[in-house]
Amino acid sequence: MDYHVFRKPKKLKNKTVHRWYYYFYDPLTGKKVQKACSGCKNQAEAYAYISALPPLFSEIKVNIATIGKYMYIPGSDHVNRLEKLGKKTDFKTLRDKRHLLELFIEEFGNYEIHEMTIPMIMNYLIQDEHSGSWKNNFLTVVENVYDEAPFFRIQNITKPTFPKFARNTVKKDIFTTDELNTLFNESLWQNLIIKCTRNSLSMMKDIVLFF
Repeated sequence: MDYHVFRKPKKLKNKTVHRWYYYFYDPLTGKKVQKACSGCKNQAEAYAYISALPPLFSEIKVNIATIGKYMYIPGSDHVNRLEKLGKKTDFKTLRDKRHLLELFIEEFGNYEIHEMTIPMIMNYLIQDEHSGSWKNNFLTVVENVYDEAPFFRIQNITKPTFPKFARNTVKKDIFTTDELNTLFNESLWQNLIIKCTRNSLSMMKDIVLFF
């Protein structure tokens, strides 16, 4: 049950009376809220009172297009939250993410968030010809939509964990294996030091002879 009844004493002039109240937890903030059961004189009336109240956790159906309508728009509540969380909100970042979001809405905008599945989105991306990096950025935007859904009073959302695509380019190592072996070869370093020392001594000898 979303609501809970209880009784507590209240002083009225020279006597103490007991009044009936109910409490609940706000679904958005999680804070405990306490209110009076107006006109209730006993426990039965208090339970009848809360049974007539609207449910707190009724599932609200909102489609993807509604959730994403103002996402990544400068000045929106969504961008303000991103700024307070320390996320990147420069113009280029917002523009690029908004573009990916519009593609997502174009394909899945009429679906409700609870209707979305991992195979639906992955099958869409597998058929796409963009790079792996582009597809991973697309998935990041999809995850952001799931993060935004609770602000539309949508409850019991589980954000899926999407598999990531491999990047199409191979990152080149700074040093090759042979170069690394040379760098950490102690005998080569010793020979190099001896050679540098001999060159320095020879140079000093030439200077002395010059004078």
